[in-house]
Amino acid sequence: MKDIRLSKIRLKFARTKEFLEASRDIGYEFTAPLKADGRIDVDAFHKPKASCRVHRFPKDEDQEDESGYRFGDHLFRVGEYVSLQEDEELMPYQVKDLEDVK
Repeated sequence: MKDIRLSKIRLKFARTKEFLEASRDIGYEFTAPLKADGRIDVDAFHKPKASCRVHRFPKDEDQEDESGYRFGDHLFRVGEYVSLQEDEELMPYQVKDLEDVK
């Protein structure tokens, strides 16, 4: 059986026309298996799925841990940008940190 390497990924809200100052206080952190090219290894993702939850910060009092995100074919390398659907709108986030956890 192939050993699954997990990475802890931290995304921070990026600048937009509406928000010229990127916020260091808004973002997501999650753990997922990454392939050598920086994309999520979908086949390996299902095995440690309990470890692959998404957490949004800051966390609102009524907010549960996030789940069900679809990162598709995004490239997760420090400095790269990804778009996440929030309230019917795509919002830009930048990959700020990557850390091997296994």
